Amino acid sequence: MKIICAIEKENKDLVLEEMCEVWNEVVTLEYFLKPFTKEAYKEYMLKNQHFDFDIVYLAYEDEKLVGFIIGVCKQGYKDNPAYGGYFNSICVLKEYRNKGIGSSLLKAMEDKRGEFCVILAGYTKEMQSFLDSNSGIVSRIL
Repeated sequence: MKIICAIEKENKDLVLEEMCEVWNEVVTLEYFLKPFTKEAYKEYMLKNQHFDFDIVYLAYEDEKLVGFIIGVCKQGYKDNPAYGGYFNSICVLKEYRNKGIGSSLLKAMEDKRGEFCVILAGYTKEMQSFLDSNSGIVSRIL
């Protein structure tokens, strides 16, 4: 498994298409949300003034995107060290969970400590399962 920052990838359209595929698989199967088309996902992300490829990390198994984490730093606060930002979402394909991928994505974001704070939000059962999946997660974020 390899974790890279999305800014390192040359083809940003392809990155967004891959992220859309992971997003759709995770949220439609587990949270019953409507899937995005690839074009709608790209438009949604690129029109968000706070979206920045510099704070998106991607997890690849061989050449397949299996997970990602999206950080957010509001544009007006980028030069304010007191405001670090947060991460918007973390998605890992079901068959790749419990293999340390989510923890590795969090670690990549954690390495930017001082630039971000971490706020977790989600369904209670799924959040508790996520926190219980690795004893190191809680120590990193609380």
